[in-house]
Amino acid sequence: MLEREKEEEEEKEKKEEKEEEDKEKKEEDKEKKEEDKEKKEEEERELPNSILVCRQRIKALLGKLVNLLII
Repeated sequence: MLEREKEEEEEKEKKEEKEEEDKEKKEEDKEKKEEDKEKKEEEERELPNSILVCRQRIKALLGKLVNLLII
């Protein structure tokens, strides 16, 4: 009977440890998802800026090209 109780206690401890590990994994996954989401949002913010810069460069180059064609 003592052996059975010990085995049951060990099983309970193993289950608790497994549950704790699962919780930690879930928390890590959740944190990782949040970080990924923040990175995507940051990239989306940076993207329009880079598009605007490219547009400005294109306009400047087109202006130079027009000036060369006129001359």
